Amino acid sequence: MWHKRLLACIEGCGTFAERAASIAPGAVWSRAAARAAVAMSAGNVPVDQIRKEFGVGWWTVMRAVLAAADLVVPVNPTRVGIDETVMTTGRLTDATVSF
Repeated sequence: MWHKRLLACIEGCGTFAERAASIAPGAVWSRAAARAAVAMSAGNVPVDQIRKEFGVGWWTVMRAVLAAADLVVPVNPTRVGIDETVMTTGRLTDATVSF
């Protein structure tokens, strides 16, 4: 956790916010934390659980996940294969069908 300090000029020049290279201006978390959240998301951890762990809002995590998704090279498949054994699983039996 990082607490940004607000500095004031004693000669009346104004105020200045402390900066760190690892945290972008206006950010609520570091780039490393965003990368860790994206890695957790890739591991199928729900966004709501990630946001609670990092102490940020849902949209903060989701923006990081969406930004990472934009960096993934799109795949344009030319064929889609279906395994015939998958077609046999999950069939309804007469006992489970109700009309």
